[in-house]
Amino acid sequence: MRKATFSSKEALSFTDPRTGDAKKVIVGQWAKKVTSQRKFSVFLINLINWLNVSTVMETGTASGVNCCALSLSTAKKIITLEGSGDIAVLAKQNIEKYGNRKVEVIEGMVQETFKETIQAHQPELIFLDADHRSESIFKYLKDIHTLDTPPKAIIVHDIYWSKDMMEAWRNIISDQRYNLTIDLFQAGIIFPNHPTQKQHFTIQF
Repeated sequence: MRKATFSSKEALSFTDPRTGDAKKVIVGQWAKKVTSQRKFSVFLINLINWLNVSTVMETGTASGVNCCALSLSTAKKIITLEGSGDIAVLAKQNIEKYGNRKVEVIEGMVQETFKETIQAHQPELIFLDADHRSESIFKYLKDIHTLDTPPKAIIVHDIYWSKDMMEAWRNIISDQRYNLTIDLFQAGIIFPNHPTQKQHFTIQF
């Protein structure tokens, strides 16, 4: 799927759900920019399997490459949130062609659908990759704290995307509610309520 999507010459027109700007892109070129690296998708699959996660939630479906990869894990359900209706159509086409029935795409502004979705599905692993702004990340984390049972892991993608994201990640590391955090450079992992003294690790990935 990754190879076929990245080589696609199809044009895609959509409205950026955050800015409202109209955009037109070539699917293959665009997908390469917005899709997680293969090795990172493999890492997420292994993490899901290791944690014995049943339900996974991803923000930012894009072309659907990553959620289809995650469907190869032992998780029973992959939920992915997409803010653009046009992008969601493309993702659903790819998921129908390359994915499986584990994947469910939820359309709508992610900040508006996020809390309702986590409360309805209680995901055990949450991958935040839709909006690389600290205000959004902290809004999502606040919503996650409303859950009766915290997820086993929260992955924040692109923690070095900007100075704003770097500062957000530093604040997360120092947050006393998160006993264990791991810096993989392209992403940070939070283990809420991990049964250990507060620790932080940086790993070359």
